[in-house]
Amino acid sequence: KGYAGEVACEECGSAVLCSQCGSVMAWEEKKNRLRCSACGAVRPFPEVCPACRGPLLTGKRPGLEALYAIAQTLASDACPAVFWEDERPTGEKKRRELAGKMSSGGIVVGTRGTLAACDSVDVGFVAWVDADAEARNVAFQAKFTAFSMIWESLWRGRGAKDRVLLLQSRRPGSGWQRGVALGWPHFWRDELEERREFGLPPFSFLLGIRCPSLEAKRGIMARLEQTAIAPMDPDETALSFWATVPSMDRIRRALAPFFSIGNSGRGFPEITVWID
Repeated sequence: KGYAGEVACEECGSAVLCSQCGSVMAWEEKKNRLRCSACGAVRPFPEVCPACRGPLLTGKRPGLEALYAIAQTLASDACPAVFWEDERPTGEKKRRELAGKMSSGGIVVGTRGTLAACDSVDVGFVAWVDADAEARNVAFQAKFTAFSMIWESLWRGRGAKDRVLLLQSRRPGSGWQRGVALGWPHFWRDELEERREFGLPPFSFLLGIRCPSLEAKRGIMARLEQTAIAPMDPDETALSFWATVPSMDRIRRALAPFFSIGNSGRGFPEITVWID
């Protein structure tokens, strides 16, 4: 989404990350702000790099706003360009209007939700720009999300039998993308092997821990390390971090002090648990 998929520093190369969850933030040029691609948090466009204080920040990877501008140059009255975020045809009437508008063809620009257009019109061609982006998300199930998104675009709606799929990728046909040609069993075989190797669900419990403050985060991480639980911190300036545990009993005992009534004024951590 946005004008650029991420914003990076020209001096140190660091991408601007979300202070809430540590994910990459997209640049919404029209609103002059950044939006997290994972949790939706927003922040003003920074004047300097948060990592090195360098003044040169540039957009990387074209976002929807930039792609829509390109699509408009290719469109015509007979074959219009539609920005899905503006249309969002949720009702039957709006879907019929979209079908009428696209009766002679056209270009629809959007995210995964755009695949709903396949339910209303014959979609013969689907292209994913920077298909690797979803798989680069910090979430452990990012590859599954990316694969299921691509797979859905192969079968959903009208015209799927003859549909052509194009993936723009820096690693075409490798990694999780092999499953697009070989199917779900192949994807899950490789995915589960990797999860087993790194101790991720379903072979452990994965916890996303969002702390009320950076001070609380440092205290919680130190406590976990004392109990032989290694925290994973993608961004030391973010309020969130991750941890894997073989059982919930250990994490329950380790975090119990941070949920005492005495901490109510400072706030409690929020914990999300993934099991598969």
